[in-house]
Amino acid sequence: MIGRFLDHANQRVERFIRAKRKVIVLLNEQKQVTIHRAVTRGLDSKVPLKPSGISWLGDIPKHWGNIRD
Repeated sequence: MIGRFLDHANQRVERFIRAKRKVIVLLNEQKQVTIHRAVTRGLDSKVPLKPSGISWLGDIPKHWGNIRD
């Protein structure tokens, strides 16, 4: 009886740990998106954008300049 209880409690703890690990992965993804957006678009999301000319970068704020070699 005690063994069954401990098995059940252990399963609940393992499920909880798996769920928290999934949340951590999702939060890390969200953090990376936020960092990317702040670096590539600035902090003000209402600033008008223009094409950067770099395919992987996408649009940049209009007031930013392009430096090309």
